[in-house]
Amino acid sequence: MKTKIPADEVLGRFGEVRRQINLIATKELMGSGIGPKQLVFLRFIAKHGRVCLSQLSRGTFSDPAAVGRAVDTLVNQGWLIRAQHPEDRRKWLLTLTPKGKTRMSDVNRAYKSISQKMARSLSDEERKVFLSMLGKIYFDLDRHLAAKTARV
Repeated sequence: MKTKIPADEVLGRFGEVRRQINLIATKELMGSGIGPKQLVFLRFIAKHGRVCLSQLSRGTFSDPAAVGRAVDTLVNQGWLIRAQHPEDRRKWLLTLTPKGKTRMSDVNRAYKSISQKMARSLSDEERKVFLSMLGKIYFDLDRHLAAKTARV
């Protein structure tokens, strides 16, 4: 007889894994002056070159206020430059400083190490299935969110 796993157990386990990833990321980044979320922001900016705060928030699925606080810290630490948008004075553009560009090799090394620690217990086939399941959950939640937003 199959045992049905309650949905809240799935969400609970996902939360536990997420906390473990954050703890590992925090250890990997110790001494770098950045945290796990800032790592995500820096990688996004490095990939896209120049972004505004709203793009960074949307592109990393992060709260705009949290992005603003993290960006302030990264600017103060010399990782980022914040410049006025040439066409919209209400927006600010973010780019990596020379220091930020130099330190991206450390950021990417930490990211790779975190990724390897996450995936090492899974075979290639298990990773493929896991990514497929995550994609399925993501698109279902995205569809649900879009339907909710359309009704507002």
